[in-house]
This record gives sequence, structure tokens and C-alpha cells, in this order.
Amino acid sequence: MNNTTLVLKQKDLPYVYGAHNVYASSNDIISYAENLIHLLANSSGENIYQRATHSTFGQVEVKFPTKLGPVSIKITLPKPAVLSEWVTSVLQLTIEGNEDAALKEISLVTMRLKAKKEFSKLSDDLASFNLGRLPDIVLVALLRNTFSIRSQISCWNSLIVQTEQLLQKRGRDPRFLLRGLKSYS
Repeated sequence: MNNTTLVLKQKDLPYVYGAHNVYASSNDIISYAENLIHLLANSSGENIYQRATHSTFGQVEVKFPTKLGPVSIKITLPKPAVLSEWVTSVLQLTIEGNEDAALKEISLVTMRLKAKKEFSKLSDDLASFNLGRLPDIVLVALLRNTFSIRSQISCWNSLIVQTEQLLQKRGRDPRFLLRGLKSYS
């Protein structure tokens, strides 16, 4: 018999937007883990007749037996991330499909932070975005609004590389969308 463990990383966790905590509660995580178990069981034809859920501060583990051996899903809960108000606002606006308002928020806040020379804060805020959850236009807006100060933004090069990869995965043309932000040979 084999023992199989699925370890989920922070980026795999479900998101809950609003308030100050972007990550789901431990109950939401347990529910998420149970849904994963059911998906695994249904795809493998296994009958889940018994499962054990163990939750401690900082970790949730759900175990269930299978014909091939026990399977467990371990999820280490990250410390709650406190996002800047504008980051939370942009995330909420994009979820609601209000991209125009999200673009306005990006423009206003980045302009304010640039004027105050708060480059470290802006860099931290940019790094806190889960880029995979943002629409193309918002990704490009983050880059275009910070291009003039890219040398002061510690995560800017990583941001453009990740954006380029996401756009390619989505079947978009990064050469076109990122024109002027990156030179292509």
C-alpha cells in the first residue's frame, strides 16, 4: 500500500476578497480540501466511506482511505495577508467585472505613490497581486502605470516576465500588448 499526500501551496488556496484578509478561513479551506477529495474519488472511481479531518493553527489535513492506500491532503495556511486598500479595491472591482473603475484606481494610486516617492510600498503592493486572477487589461495597466519608475520597483522585472507568460498562456500576443514596455528582438 502506498501513502499519497497532496500538499497545496499558498497560490493554490481559494481567495476571499474583502475586509483585510485575502485568504479563506480554515473552515473554507477544509471545505475546499473535501471538494478536492470528492473530485479525486470521482475521477478514480473510489468510494469514500470514511475520512478524517484534522485542523491545527496553521495547517489543515484531510485523510481518506483508498484501495491503493491512504491519501491525505495537507494545506498549510499562510498568515493572513493584509493588503493595501487600493489592492483590495482593484481585486474586488475586477471580480465584479468593473475593469474601468479598476484602471482608474490603479492610475490614481500609482500616481499618488510615485509623487510621494513611496516606491517600496508600491513595490510591496504590486507583489501582493495574484496576477493569474487579473484580466489582461489590468495586468498591462499595472505595468504601464509603473514603467517610468521601474528601476525603483524591486518586483517590476518579475512582474513583466510573469505577465508575458500569462498572456501567452491565455493565447494573447504579449509583443503587441506589452509594446514599449519590453524590447523584443
